[in-house]
Amino acid sequence: MRKLMMLSVFMAAAAFFSVSADENQLEAEPAAQELSAGSSVSSGEESNSFGKKLLMYIPNRLLDLLDIVTIELKSGAVIGAEARVTRAFGIGGEVGTYGSALKGYNRQYGFSITEGAEGQFLFGSAMDLARPIVWGDVERYWVQGTNFPLPFNRIYKEKARDYWALELGASCLFGVKVGIHPVAIADFLTGLILIDIEDDDLVLKPIHD
Repeated sequence: MRKLMMLSVFMAAAAFFSVSADENQLEAEPAAQELSAGSSVSSGEESNSFGKKLLMYIPNRLLDLLDIVTIELKSGAVIGAEARVTRAFGIGGEVGTYGSALKGYNRQYGFSITEGAEGQFLFGSAMDLARPIVWGDVERYWVQGTNFPLPFNRIYKEKARDYWALELGASCLFGVKVGIHPVAIADFLTGLILIDIEDDDLVLKPIHD
């Protein structure tokens, strides 16, 4: 009788542990499935993002190439000449009020009215210059003071002007200024391997109803 009772207890314990093991296995399987599903979603999103970059590759590289050179055509009561190797070093100046048609830095395309004066001799500069009226994608600004220009000055941080530009211009009633932008050159070259250092690439976005 005692042996029969011990056998019954042993069989009950074995059945209990067997059921517990099955339950643990069932609980573990959904977790594994969730992990697998999460991994596939993440991989899908990365693949989709890469695909969008490839679709916009040619348009973005063309825009990056166009960003390298800017040009401003001027007309008005203006006279001056200037040459700069970045805003840190240059010589020349300009004074007057004039209208401009420009293909400008940071993809500023349009027209503007500019008034005032600015001058630079080697490292120092003085200016009281405003662009109060604009049409198109052109930034308004007003800059005033006598200083040594620095990259973190507001007008350069907000990309109304390019601190690092190489510029050459002259005007007398009519004028032209041409700029070459080294950072844009770097942006174009790195863009060839899908690195956007200027964070200006066009991105495809889903259309919502």
